[in-house]
Amino acid sequence: MPAVAALLARFEAALTLPGGDGDALDLSLERQRVLAALDDDLNTPLALSIMTTMADTIHAAAAEGRAVPDAQAALHALATLIGLRV
Repeated sequence: MPAVAALLARFEAALTLPGGDGDALDLSLERQRVLAALDDDLNTPLALSIMTTMADTIHAAAAEGRAVPDAQAALHALATLIGLRV
């Protein structure tokens, strides 16, 4: 369970970062990859791996002052889709 708690904390942190006014972060390709993984016999490990990369990308983009609300919304929607409460 510690790994799950750490993963949830990572997602929650990515979802609460303030971001900036720079170019918007577009994670639509990653979103499609998560949905494809879930469509492939519910490949949750792959979906979580991609979502973890999304969270890390949000962290990096926010640190660069990029706008991240759309990316955060995409990550939140995917987490909710697979039953995570973040």
